[in-house]
Amino acid sequence: YIIDLMKKYLDYNNQISVVKFLFVGLFLISESYFPYIEALDKKQEEVSRKLREKITKSDLLTLSDIATGMIYLVAATNQNTILLEQIKGQIIYKQFDKIEREQYVDSLIEAKQLSSMTQLNSEIIQQLYSTYDNILNNNLNDHMAVLTVLSIFLAISATVTGFFGMNVTLPIKNSPYAWLVIIGICLVLCLIYALILRIILWKK
Repeated sequence: YIIDLMKKYLDYNNQISVVKFLFVGLFLISESYFPYIEALDKKQEEVSRKLREKITKSDLLTLSDIATGMIYLVAATNQNTILLEQIKGQIIYKQFDKIEREQYVDSLIEAKQLSSMTQLNSEIIQQLYSTYDNILNNNLNDHMAVLTVLSIFLAISATVTGFFGMNVTLPIKNSPYAWLVIIGICLVLCLIYALILRIILWKK
């Protein structure tokens, strides 16, 4: 498509010099990046909007693919800028006329703007990906904390029932209400543990 753009330009400007055509070509190449960057930017906003509602694996993978695409674009646009900046240090630059130098400056400005734009978009996407990754880790930590608390409550019940389940003589062994006493002991111990946990969390 770049070749087609250049051919189309030459159809209307067939008297242009090689150097002028070079800078026009570089300008056209830089300009052709913008639609792809804008498309990736729109896709990133769409995915980000979905992730704010609900974090899903598929959306995170899509965001990762966008980030990978932006990395390639950043590398390509940086190379274009480096190429143009190196021309200034060559002997051929001194031979440029006023119009050619203006075209060179325009091409360099366009390349730098493109490089800055891709770099900024890439950093935003990386930051978003990192943010949602941290949110997932925090959610996982919260779930693990809840499971830990539940396991401790279950451990209290298991300890009490296990103690009364031993084949030894116990005070309420023959009582018809022994199971109610055991349940009551479990509930009291769980309540005490819950109060202690509440005090610890309140202090934090």
